[in-house]
Amino acid sequence: MEQLEAGASHRVQLECKLHLPQRDCLLTGVIVLQDTKILFLTGSPEREHREIKIRYSEFCSVQKSVRSWSNYSIPQLSFSVPEPLEPVLYLKTKDWQSLTLTFETTGSRDFVEAVITKKAFWEGSGLMTSLEAFQKSDKAETDTNPTVFYSIDREFYRLGLDSKSFVLSDINHDYSLCSTYPTKLIFPKGVNDQLMKESAACRSSHRLPTVCWVNSTGNILARSSQPLLGLGQVDMSPDYNMLRCFFGPQDPQRQFNGIYIVDARSQLAAGLNFVKGGGYETGCPDSILSFHNIANIHKVRSSFLSLVDLFIGSSKIPERKAVEATQWLLHIQSLLEAATQTTLLLQENSVLVHCSDGWDRTAQIVSLAQVLMDPHFRTIIGFGHLIQKEWLLFGHRFSARMGHGQSEGQTYDQSPIFLQFIDCIYQILKQHPSKFEFNETYLVALLDAVYNGRFGTFLCNSEREREGLRLKSNTRSVWTWLTDPKRIHKFRNGAYERKKYDVSSPRESNIIIPTSSSLEVWLTYYARHSKNLETVCKRQKIECLTCRRLLSADTNNNLDYLNILKETLLLTRSEIWDPLLVGTGHIESCKFHGHHSKSRVLHPDDGVEALARFLASHRNCENKQQEDPDLEDKIKRFLEEVVIIENDPFPPDEPCLQEGSYTAQLYSYVSNAAIVAGTNTGDLMGQYIPVVVTSKFGVVAFGVAAYNWINSRR
Repeated sequence: MEQLEAGASHRVQLECKLHLPQRDCLLTGVIVLQDTKILFLTGSPEREHREIKIRYSEFCSVQKSVRSWSNYSIPQLSFSVPEPLEPVLYLKTKDWQSLTLTFETTGSRDFVEAVITKKAFWEGSGLMTSLEAFQKSDKAETDTNPTVFYSIDREFYRLGLDSKSFVLSDINHDYSLCSTYPTKLIFPKGVNDQLMKESAACRSSHRLPTVCWVNSTGNILARSSQPLLGLGQVDMSPDYNMLRCFFGPQDPQRQFNGIYIVDARSQLAAGLNFVKGGGYETGCPDSILSFHNIANIHKVRSSFLSLVDLFIGSSKIPERKAVEATQWLLHIQSLLEAATQTTLLLQENSVLVHCSDGWDRTAQIVSLAQVLMDPHFRTIIGFGHLIQKEWLLFGHRFSARMGHGQSEGQTYDQSPIFLQFIDCIYQILKQHPSKFEFNETYLVALLDAVYNGRFGTFLCNSEREREGLRLKSNTRSVWTWLTDPKRIHKFRNGAYERKKYDVSSPRESNIIIPTSSSLEVWLTYYARHSKNLETVCKRQKIECLTCRRLLSADTNNNLDYLNILKETLLLTRSEIWDPLLVGTGHIESCKFHGHHSKSRVLHPDDGVEALARFLASHRNCENKQQEDPDLEDKIKRFLEEVVIIENDPFPPDEPCLQEGSYTAQLYSYVSNAAIVAGTNTGDLMGQYIPVVVTSKFGVVAFGVAAYNWINSRR
């Protein structure tokens, strides 16, 4: 075999086998090594073609091995085996996928291992620019919408702040005050440049107290790092003077209730930091401290690796007890409780939040608290602003924590702090689905963007480092990609009730409080590579586009009911389900006009009549005192106005809803198969329910279908 060089990987093709243990799948094909990713291709022009793509930056572990004769059950041989069989490469990705590649020769295996290692684990080698984020071909979408990027000037205005009470300072314009803080900072009136410098000297890494958010009554949410109280080497009086500016009443008529400090650590851990020169505000006058015993990065990493072991390398979905044993949900609970207490305290007082360094647990708590209090941060653009502000600008160490360019366990700085925060958001979203503009698919896409190397947004450990590499101009931004009109509809939550919330300003009536004792395992993320995900999804609620809006509309007025129907159909036309969820359902048969269609969806006109009859019958049954005999005709006329047909949406002579066909097959023909009823699909088993099928041409068919779970037929 010709000698292979790791530096000559462009478009190299090698035959191999791919084993996906989480899907119990063994494939034979060709692996293609490209500049930024590998492709595994199966099939031929005569057979079904399949492509699996993984970017180098997504790998976290690469291990060489062999399968020798001793791995097999054979009789004792009197001669030695000349060479091992089946050189293999065990791969693991940062998004919980396990793969095994089997090659014909050790030379092929070693070559692929060398290429992946060089391109995936570039940290310290200066090969960051080989990431896909730096490829010109990946920057086709320009930053045409500046509102997707956070601006502290716009935020100052949005919060209703003015120069009489607050200062927008550029003292850190050259990062000389604090290298891990943004260039502009907000402080209460009365804090001058000298006090800022003196206070910074009193805090770990010069991360002095600064304003994160202000509610409508003037109470301040502030963040910082721990004070440098240890060994008594620092005069803390400037820092205490700074805190008095934050916690003293902005309104002279308000009473000073003390300095409320939320310390993310346990009191024992905070006390042990005295030995290292840190500590907590023991000598601060009028300080009221609460300790929350939130795990540090090392405990979170240990818990995370235990959780990974449950999901990776097997197609089985672990039992909840096994997940609870990892303590991952316990760590989530601690964060939600700390954020809830911070939220409640802010209704009457200003609050300072810190941990040790102020870039991990502090970022989690202040971000979660703002999501609970401010509906702006529950919108797609607003949530992006929050991450830019509290995580990127305030120096969360993304490269160190996420292990960018590093193998798994290469350093003790690795820890999934940001993933833990997103899991908390998922828990709140599941408990309050109507309060969020974005859906679960958005959260998954955001996490993928952290790991996959397509964007420069989450590279480096601080904004200063990103500016030094000119990442804003040299790489593509994830915020542009997420909000692009071509795909933003995939991230919209159909249950979002925007009209009930004033997103232009923070209002206390918009506060939501999560239930930290009722947490779910995020299976659609952690188990998304498992073939058995569909089996367990029936035990979870799937948020349908209507969320009971049609069949349990809270109105006695049929005109209002038609408006709800209109909103629902417009949402249905603009929304595309996550393909994972589309694949969990089973369309057993379609029923129109009392008969079954085993070949094709009937013409939309027929579906309109069937759906109108169904909805009118249900509506009149639920509203007997105000039964409207003309409701069916009204709904039918309305539906006919909504339906838009520009083309035959289905290929000729192709059955679309055959008996026994999966919605995953249907998905290749239409962009959405939306169930217009219920929130718990387990309650729908065997029932006929209204269905709206849409394509890129708009709503193309209405009908009634029997809905069953794939698992029910096995």
